[in-house]
Amino acid sequence: MPTRKTSEITNLQGEIANEIRGDAPEIAEMVFGKAIDMPDVVNVSNERLDQIYREAYLKDDRQWLQGEAKRDPEQFLKIAERIGVQKPPPAPTPQPGFKPSSVPQAAPVAPLAPVPLPAPVAPIAPVAPIVSPPLPQAPPVILGPNGQPLPPAGSVGV
Repeated sequence: MPTRKTSEITNLQGEIANEIRGDAPEIAEMVFGKAIDMPDVVNVSNERLDQIYREAYLKDDRQWLQGEAKRDPEQFLKIAERIGVQKPPPAPTPQPGFKPSSVPQAAPVAPLAPVPLPAPVAPIAPVAPIVSPPLPQAPPVILGPNGQPLPPAGSVGV
């Protein structure tokens, strides 16, 4: 009796699989539409993709290129490598006080009139500075190669 159940189950599985295989193309077309209507689904040769990317780089079409990079980063990098696109060198970080030449410089300002000095004030007796005694400090902790503190210098190791 167990062989009959097994063969029935196997037959049923085969029938279901055949039904799915037969209906899959129609269902896919109903869900996704025809491949001809979707350029991303149609196979495009590498030569054609290279040509499209070259044209975008020559036109400096950054919006399209960034969209492609977001859509499929792996494909974008492969095509860029094939057509010889190189990443630009990193921009130098501006130094403090550095003003790029593209920023317009402010017009020179006329010198201000000298400010009159206040009248001299009578000298005040000097006051001795208040000095507080230095606070005792603990010796620094030196860590060994294992991250544990080393014993103080002068102690004998066991």
